[in-house]
Amino acid sequence: RRARPLPNALDGGRLALPWHRALDQAIGKGSGRSYRGGDRRAFFVHPPNTRKRNQEAWFAALDRIERGTVPCVQTERVNWTGTAEEWSWPRRNETFVFVVSGRNVPPGRLRRCLDSMVRQRGPQWGAVVFDDASEPRFADHFEIACTRLGDRCTIVRNRVRRGSLSNMVAAIRTICANPESVIVTLDADDALIGARVLERLAEEYDRGADVTVGSMLRTDKAIDYPVDFDRPRERRGGNVWQHLRSFRKRLFDAIPDDALRLDGEYVELANDWAFMLPIVEMARNPVHIPDPLYLYEPSAIGKNPAGRAAREKVIARIVARNRTLADDGRAGSRNGT
Repeated sequence: RRARPLPNALDGGRLALPWHRALDQAIGKGSGRSYRGGDRRAFFVHPPNTRKRNQEAWFAALDRIERGTVPCVQTERVNWTGTAEEWSWPRRNETFVFVVSGRNVPPGRLRRCLDSMVRQRGPQWGAVVFDDASEPRFADHFEIACTRLGDRCTIVRNRVRRGSLSNMVAAIRTICANPESVIVTLDADDALIGARVLERLAEEYDRGADVTVGSMLRTDKAIDYPVDFDRPRERRGGNVWQHLRSFRKRLFDAIPDDALRLDGEYVELANDWAFMLPIVEMARNPVHIPDPLYLYEPSAIGKNPAGRAAREKVIARIVARNRTLADDGRAGSRNGT
């Protein structure tokens, strides 16, 4: 009270500053001291109401703030500033990058997935891991479990469910920067088999592969999936969708965005068909790996007759599409021929 009168002014008949802003100015002029509790490293960023209209950008910035990775454009500024590009995640440039996505994944399966990545020997790798709007009891464990990956991992927690393919687009086209990086897709409730998966992939890429397919162990049945790289659309996808999937980032980047969508939305059911078919068609040297590298937990949709029927309809629409970029010279020339 001894600091009064607080510095302020009238603006259109109303006080220009709320009381706490006026008090801040008084303290700045020596009329008092501010005692703030907590860690001196604590800070805040104020989002103006006008920027809250874009919830996706708002929550993306919130994720970065929570992890302390704030861009320089925000330094010494209270109000949230900067463009979406300036607030984008730090880029990943590793030789191999795992792209992992899951929602409401049980803790045991999530730990199994992360452990299978950590034990990999061989080439340098990084990871982009999405929690696709899990319920709180799953999301909290997700956050804690992923910290063991340290700087190797970029963690993205969606406040609103976006779907696996939408997450892949964000990871590969926005977060991954090196066009020659090898992207390895992994579902958060599945796992790699053994410690030499990346070494096995590296062998093929060193020999000139630009995409690899296979192979997996299903937890519900034993089955092999023969691969047809030459005419996949004529043979119900040619099994090019199967785990373990890996490919050069540049191949995914070359897919037009609308080729990944049906009815304006990113494909949800059978999304692996949506991106693997055009990738294989553009690839110069696709390789099938017969070794079992991936442990696959079938989804509940595949066990439900109605779910299977819906999935088959989506697959039929994807397979019926024309080959993507087939006539621009990048497809059809394989193995140097």
